[in-house]
Amino acid sequence: MDTDRIREAQEIIAAAQIVPDKTIDAIDPPGCGCTECITGLYRPIDQASDKELIAMILGEIPNHSGYGVADFLVQDSGLVMKPRWR
Repeated sequence: MDTDRIREAQEIIAAAQIVPDKTIDAIDPPGCGCTECITGLYRPIDQASDKELIAMILGEIPNHSGYGVADFLVQDSGLVMKPRWR
């Protein structure tokens, strides 16, 4: 169930004491070239760092990517395993 995977990811992130990167305002779809992505206000998901993705997984920055949070796997080290971009 997606909520179980999200909860598990949140627990791993908390245990690894990872500080999410919230310097952007949202995560957009892969390859996005909108004004906000070009100026750095948003970040295309295929260019987002692990810490930015973690902020998205935790709900601290909006997810405009079209991917669900459960599409990501968070390893015990805190690294994010990304899905293959469509």
